[in-house]
Amino acid sequence: MIFTVDDKSLATGLDWSVMISSGSIAKEVRAKKGKWYWNSVASFAYGILPIEDKVTSKNKPVFSAAIAFASAHPEGGALAVLTVPGSESILLCGVFQGRPVKGFDSLLEPKDIAAHIEAFQHSCGDSGFNIYGDVVGIDSIEYTIHELAKAATEYAELKKVGSNYVNPLTLVLAAVALYLAGDFGYQQFAKYRQKKLNEEMASKQKSAQQIYDEALAQKKKDFVLLAADVPALNRLILSIPSSIGGWDVNKFECGISGQKLVTCDISLRKGSNSEANNKSFLEAAEPFKFKNVIFKNDLQTISALKEFSSLPFLPMGDSLAAAEPIAASNISFQSVLQKVFAVGAPGIGDYKTIALNATFDESQLTAPPLKSAPWSANGPLRMTEIFQKFPKTAIVEKIAYNVNKNAEYGIKQSMVKVEVQGQNFSKPN
Repeated sequence: MIFTVDDKSLATGLDWSVMISSGSIAKEVRAKKGKWYWNSVASFAYGILPIEDKVTSKNKPVFSAAIAFASAHPEGGALAVLTVPGSESILLCGVFQGRPVKGFDSLLEPKDIAAHIEAFQHSCGDSGFNIYGDVVGIDSIEYTIHELAKAATEYAELKKVGSNYVNPLTLVLAAVALYLAGDFGYQQFAKYRQKKLNEEMASKQKSAQQIYDEALAQKKKDFVLLAADVPALNRLILSIPSSIGGWDVNKFECGISGQKLVTCDISLRKGSNSEANNKSFLEAAEPFKFKNVIFKNDLQTISALKEFSSLPFLPMGDSLAAAEPIAASNISFQSVLQKVFAVGAPGIGDYKTIALNATFDESQLTAPPLKSAPWSANGPLRMTEIFQKFPKTAIVEKIAYNVNKNAEYGIKQSMVKVEVQGQNFSKPN
C-alpha cells in the first residue's frame, strides 16, 4: 500500500527476501504482478510491492517505509509502531541490522499489534530489540511517522519495472557526470552511482557473518555448568532434608541460567499420617531461605523456589574453546554418554548452529559456525558419577530430581532419580 505523509509517498507491505543475485528481480516483480520494488546488493535484500498502487503524481518518487526506518536504525533490532494520520491503522516496520524482516512491514489493525510484537521478539531471539513509536499503551522510544518520512531519502526510493521515469536529481547528477567524464555515458554513470550508494549503506550495515560473530561473542559471556560438575549440585540438593515440617519433598526441577545461578522449583506433599500444616512448614523451612512459597488450594501440596550460586560456573566461551570436530566428538563424548546405559537411559539429538539469528540463513555465513547437540540422561542419582568423565564441551541446562522414599532396590532404581538435559558443543568436520 502507498500512502502520503508530509507530501512524501511511502510504501508498506513489501514482500522481503534475501537476495542471492540481482539479475532476476525484475522477473520476480512481474511474477507477483507488481511494479514497484527495492533492492541493494550491499544489504543482500530486496522487497517487492505485489500490487499496483497508484500515486498522486506520475513523476513522484515512492519510498519504502521499512527502508527509511532501517536507514535511521542500522544497528540491532528495531520495531516501529506508528500511528498514521487520517487512518485508524498502525504502521509496523521491523528491521534487524539495517534490513527489513520478512512479515513485519504492513499496516495493521490495533488489535493485531501485540501478537506481532511478540512474534518479532521471537524472530530477534537473544539479540533483543527496541520499539519506536507513538501508539498509546505501548512502551516505546518516542518516534513519529513524520520522523520516518524525513528519513525517506533517495536510498529508500522504490524502482519501477518498465518505467521511463527518471528522478530529476538523477538527471542533474548524470549531466554533471557527462560534463566531467566526456563520453562517460549515463548508463555507466548510473551503475557507478548505485555502486557508491551501496558502498555507503554497506558501511552502515553488517553482513550475516558479522551479525553471527557478534551474537556468538555475546553468547560466550553466558555462564554454564559443566556436566562434570553435576555432583557438586547434587551435594547442595541433598543438603535439603527429604521432609520439612512434616511435608515430604517430591521433586526438584532446576534450570541453569547464564548468570551463575541454578534455580530449583521444589514440590512438596503433606506426609501421610502427618499433622503438618502451613505454619509447621514455614517454621521448619526458615534456615533454607526458600522464595516464592505457594500453598496450593488442595491443602496437600506446597511449591517453593531455592537458588544455588556456589557452584563452579564458567563462561560458555571456555567450553566452546574445547570444541572438537563433530566426527571426533561422536567418539569422545558419545563413548562416555553410552556408559549411562548400564544404569539409565541416555540420548542425543542432531547438531544445530549456535546463536543463529532468524533474520538470515546459515548459507550466508562465510566461516563455518559452531554447533551444539542436545543430550539427555535419565536414571538413578549414582548415574551422575559417570558425568565426571564427560568432556568440557558438555554442559547442563536442566536437571530434575525425583524423590521416592518407597523406591524398590535395583540397578536402575534409587530413592532419588534424575532427569538431565544439556548441550554438547562441537565444530564442523
